[in-house]
Amino acid sequence: MTFMETERLRMHCWDPEDIAGEINAFRPIATDSEVMRFINNGIPWTEARMREFIEKQLRQFAALRLCYWKLISKDSNEFCGICGLQPLAETGEPEVGWWLTPSYWGKGLATEAASAALAYGFEQTSIDHVVAVAVPENRASTHLMGKLGMTHEKDFLHYGSPHAFYSISKQAWAARAVKPTPPRIDHLGPSI
Repeated sequence: MTFMETERLRMHCWDPEDIAGEINAFRPIATDSEVMRFINNGIPWTEARMREFIEKQLRQFAALRLCYWKLISKDSNEFCGICGLQPLAETGEPEVGWWLTPSYWGKGLATEAASAALAYGFEQTSIDHVVAVAVPENRASTHLMGKLGMTHEKDFLHYGSPHAFYSISKQAWAARAVKPTPPRIDHLGPSI
């Protein structure tokens, strides 16, 4: 079910009734060595890890109305990535994150999806700031964090490895000169 929609993407909630189907859709991304290069040292996720991730997203959405939503390309109707908001493991702060299938890289889709996630977080919830993390070598992600108006705050250990830590406040988001097109949001969302 579509939860949010941008110009080129539909952001879907995960289907609790079809975990096996969700794993099959997610597998090409979670097992791609290029996608996983900066997430899991290039090591593909196992089916158990994919299931754990999807179940976590379902729990977070049910409890917080936040998760990493599935990204569906409007042009191809393909599952092309994930993006959204979830609590950062170390601090519980709302974290924006994204992964895209390599064939969708370089087209501005991560920016479009992350902007929609931030707009949702700041405009539809009580979130007052959002953070993002990436290994410093992941220049595409740290560049995107800057494009979103986020500021590098510090370097810290995330899951035991050095990461750059960026943040943006609700006030700084609202003051941005260039505003993204607001996403269309289905306020009802799925019944979980």
